[in-house]
Amino acid sequence: MEKEIGRVYISKQGDCRVYLRKAVVKALNLKTNDKLIIEIDEKAKRLIVTKLE
Repeated sequence: MEKEIGRVYISKQGDCRVYLRKAVVKALNLKTNDKLIIEIDEKAKRLIVTKLE
C-alpha cells in the first residue's frame, strides 16, 4: 500500500531522528508510544515505516 500523505522537510543540521519520528507519527496519525521502524530508501527517495505490534 503506497500512498503519499504529505511531505516533510528537515534540515540536515545535527541529529534529526527525533524530528523525523515526530513528523511520521503526526502524518500517519499514530500514537507517540507506538514502536516504529523507519527506513530510508535513498534511491527511491522515500521512507519505509513499519509499525511493530
